[in-house]
Amino acid sequence: MSLRSDYSYSLYKVGQIFLTSLGGVPVAFFDTSVHNVATGPTYRFEGGDTLFLKYNYVAAETSGQGVSISYRAHAIVPEYVSKVIPGWLVTISAGATIVEQVQNRTYFAGKFALTTNYEKPTRLQLSLSRQAAPAFFGTGGALMSNTAQLLVTHGFSKILKLTVSGNYAYNESTPVDVFTLNPLPALHYLNTSLRGALCSASLRNIASSPYTGISTFDRHATKITLRTEWK
Repeated sequence: MSLRSDYSYSLYKVGQIFLTSLGGVPVAFFDTSVHNVATGPTYRFEGGDTLFLKYNYVAAETSGQGVSISYRAHAIVPEYVSKVIPGWLVTISAGATIVEQVQNRTYFAGKFALTTNYEKPTRLQLSLSRQAAPAFFGTGGALMSNTAQLLVTHGFSKILKLTVSGNYAYNESTPVDVFTLNPLPALHYLNTSLRGALCSASLRNIASSPYTGISTFDRHATKITLRTEWK
């Protein structure tokens, strides 16, 4: 038995907006900062399975176009990781999220992931998830995010690795379904590791984003990330 705590902070800043409207509907983007805290007891079973009784708290602030919106959500989502299938890791979590912004309404939250557990050059992961999340586009505030991802990683050497992922997401505003957003990105990463530093280059990122009631728009982005770990 142990106590586990995770914390992350993220910041999304909006620069110049090139489109003032799509199909006559004003485009609303928000600067968003998010604090995410997860904590709870973790129990490791003799066979290597683990149970994380997770409490998750998310606080976000969004601002832009003369508005400021606060987002607060509490979730209890126990997470179980098992090796019940030989050569695979199975992650299952299910619970509830309470969103303060919508009169403490409760939503189902959960995740299912299947990951190869072999020490081989190629690694495969399939994941499905549903969770409440702060919105940085559209109406701001709360979104119910439903996502599916297929991830394939192949290591060519100790310092060179290729990661390819395909994703699908269906996001809808809550409690009133004012809009939905369905990004369909194809991501390609080439990772290199040198002397403890990890450099990730996203070679291509294409997202087709149908937005309820207006025209589809595409987004193209290239990203380079440098991460260093000290142990």
